[in-house]
Amino acid sequence: MLTKIPEINPLDLLYNPYQPIDRHELAELLGVSQNTIYSWQEGRRRPAIPVKKLAAMILSQWRSQSITA
Repeated sequence: MLTKIPEINPLDLLYNPYQPIDRHELAELLGVSQNTIYSWQEGRRRPAIPVKKLAAMILSQWRSQSITA
């Protein structure tokens, strides 16, 4: 049985306490353009489900790194 991967809004990564990043870094991490990030912030577009899952995996990794550090 496959484990369900959680989803979060990728914009939440901009405001996380584990590893604060800016829009440029977020776009690079997720493999999207900075214009896409702006579109999400302005509510013109919504992130796709695979991007939400990737964001959740990134946040999980940051949390685990901060616990072991």
